[in-house]
Amino acid sequence: MHPDLDRLVRAQEIDRLLTETRGRLDGLAPRRKAAADAVAAAREALAQAEERSKAFVLARRTAEKDVETFGEQERKFQTQLTQVKKNEEYSALLHEIEGAKRKRSERETAVLESMDEEGRVVAAVAAAKAAVAAAERAAEADRATIAMEEAGVRGEEEALVARRDVALADLPSILRSRYDRLLGAKRGVAVAVLEGDACAACGSHLPPQKAIAVRRGDGVVECPDCGRILVPVSAPTP
Repeated sequence: MHPDLDRLVRAQEIDRLLTETRGRLDGLAPRRKAAADAVAAAREALAQAEERSKAFVLARRTAEKDVETFGEQERKFQTQLTQVKKNEEYSALLHEIEGAKRKRSERETAVLESMDEEGRVVAAVAAAKAAVAAAERAAEADRATIAMEEAGVRGEEEALVARRDVALADLPSILRSRYDRLLGAKRGVAVAVLEGDACAACGSHLPPQKAIAVRRGDGVVECPDCGRILVPVSAPTP
């Protein structure tokens, strides 16, 4: 096979490996994001738990103040009860006292219920804090693993780029430009083998004379349909 075709075949295989290698590098970004998202989700859950805790504390304090307020009203009405002379005023104060007692009782019940709930609220915040710490540890471990993998894959990429440069070094500039242009236009496949009398990439059949020329491997022949450079099916690989 013509030396230029041999170089193109080797470059194509290296570019295929480069595409796979760079795909592995691209695949690291979602993993980094997943680790960061897990930490963010845990922190958001902690923030929500803390907000619920604050709201709980505020509600309990409000209920406690209400108990004091209604207790003061009750005592005030009790004092006034000893000073009234008219039956209607006496009845009205009794009604107010009963109302204050009822409200104080309701708020006292709310305080007692909040005390029962307080343990669960505190436990939820503690659990959320533990979840954040665990997510941060896991994310740190993931980042370290990803960094090691990236370093290894970067090394593979550099080695492949060096091999590519060697494979294409002696290729005529016009042919190299054609190869690079096809590589970009044809989704990374610039060189295709001839299977029978057809291009393996697009399936287009070649005229007999062109097919013979490809099998001989004496020069560069392009597929008349897709434009890829055709090589014999027995073309060597790196």
